[in-house]
Amino acid sequence: MAVQPLCKFLLEKPQEIADSHACKATLYDLASKITLVAIIAICGGVLALSLGIGGATALPVGMAITMILGPIVLLPLATTLKNWANQEENKAFHVQLTADELKSIESCTEADVRQFFTSHELSLNSLPTPSLAAHCPEAPLKALLPLIASYRARMSTIVELFRRYDENFKKTEMELDHVNIAWSLLEGSLIPTILEAALILENLTKPTEQLELSYFGSFSPKSFTERQIEKIRGRPHVYVQKGERSLTVEDIISLENGPKWIRAQLA
Repeated sequence: MAVQPLCKFLLEKPQEIADSHACKATLYDLASKITLVAIIAICGGVLALSLGIGGATALPVGMAITMILGPIVLLPLATTLKNWANQEENKAFHVQLTADELKSIESCTEADVRQFFTSHELSLNSLPTPSLAAHCPEAPLKALLPLIASYRARMSTIVELFRRYDENFKKTEMELDHVNIAWSLLEGSLIPTILEAALILENLTKPTEQLELSYFGSFSPKSFTERQIEKIRGRPHVYVQKGERSLTVEDIISLENGPKWIRAQLA
């Protein structure tokens, strides 16, 4: 009987992925700067000609059109390249967190993995030992370390996002701009990260499956204004819906619940 392969999250090498994203970020950023330099050069040429610095010789029509339209075309390209650079840099940062966590726990033993499962109320009974052993023959449970590292990275990110969320809510007596920023962090970053951590716990019990967040159901992130309208109408702030089960924003961010509780509710 063929051994079922482990999910990609256990086979990928976080450090290599982080380095790849960092390299792409550098290339996109460089391309963006080169594009901006080209825009400046074109604009400088147009200005010089308009002032007569280049002499009175008339430019060919095609060249004149190029010099006029060049900046119009290149500016959106420079902006797009910069956005791509920022996205890749953000990906590199988060994957690097996992790579660093994996390095810090690489000396863990199978006993440490068992302790992690126990403390997070996860069952070892249904683990596909042959699949784990194929990847890590001497200590099959250590094959799960990449997912544990990913979970630890998510938890450190959650702490930072909570800090930024609280910081914006406390700024300048709840000015609307800061409230909107805080709520955007809450429903756009913090809650998805908490759900990702819960999903990793579930994936640890099913290491041969490629679990995605949709495994937990459908999601309904909303703005602060939309949530206030729900409150006025007496409706709960439902964020996750899976069949008849649902979790509200308050359920998910409650410090008494956490990823372990969320997994138990939605798995």
